[in-house]
Amino acid sequence: TDLVFAVQALVPLLLEDRARVLEVLIAAARADPTRRVVIKVRGLAGERQTHDEVASYPELLEQVADAPANLVVSTAAMSAALDQAEGLMTVSSTAAIEALARGIPVIVLDIFGIAPQLINPVFVGSGLFGGEEAVVRRMFRHPEPAWLDDNYFHPVEADDVAVLEFDV
Repeated sequence: TDLVFAVQALVPLLLEDRARVLEVLIAAARADPTRRVVIKVRGLAGERQTHDEVASYPELLEQVADAPANLVVSTAAMSAALDQAEGLMTVSSTAAIEALARGIPVIVLDIFGIAPQLINPVFVGSGLFGGEEAVVRRMFRHPEPAWLDDNYFHPVEADDVAVLEFDV
């Protein structure tokens, strides 16, 4: 029953945008105190990451005086977080693909727009984009079948990739 938010170190990048995402998560947690909202971070504080995160969500959350108890931070593996997920929310994380592969619905947050710097144009046509209200109301989406088909979620017999054979 968890709403899992897949954190990214660089998206969104601006402090005020990251604070806005946190506000959306707080609103979602307050909307239903019986279900968790999980901020799924990539690693522990101080642990070396691929990208250095500015204004991490755990740091921002520490500054919230009245944070709901059901808004939690998790360092568990994404697979473990998805085991408990009602749905996943992201700005553009590849965790959305992992969730979709497991049949878990997704919201790709579009409040910052759709642009290459947000790494979200791949989701155009997916039907997954949603705003703040969608997150707060947990209005997760399943992708459009045509988008799935165009993005590697098609039957093996529909593969059109050339297979190379090598003599060894």
